[in-house]
Amino acid sequence: MTRAKKPAFLPLYRQIPTVGTEYSSAQVRASQAAPTPSRLPELTAFKKLKVNGCDVVPDLLGYNEGQQGPNDINPGGYDTTIVWDKVPGDPLLEQYLWNLTLEGRA
Repeated sequence: MTRAKKPAFLPLYRQIPTVGTEYSSAQVRASQAAPTPSRLPELTAFKKLKVNGCDVVPDLLGYNEGQQGPNDINPGGYDTTIVWDKVPGDPLLEQYLWNLTLEGRA
């Protein structure tokens, strides 16, 4: 199957060790593992919008919620990937937005 190439966003969320334990044993780092992130508002929102058929937001193309392997940086820690469509237009960067007048932001 051939898929059309189109731009998308692919944020990765990976648990990292607590500061100061980066080079500790895998057992120490595994003791810090959280199987799921405490908050992933993007994924929660995209799932709800997709289920309800909302067509005015980027399309959720897929996601994977997994755990890091025994040789990863935080064994057993969360490892989540989300993929969604990039919508047409330019990103509204924070620096750009706040430099506009109130009328320009409207």
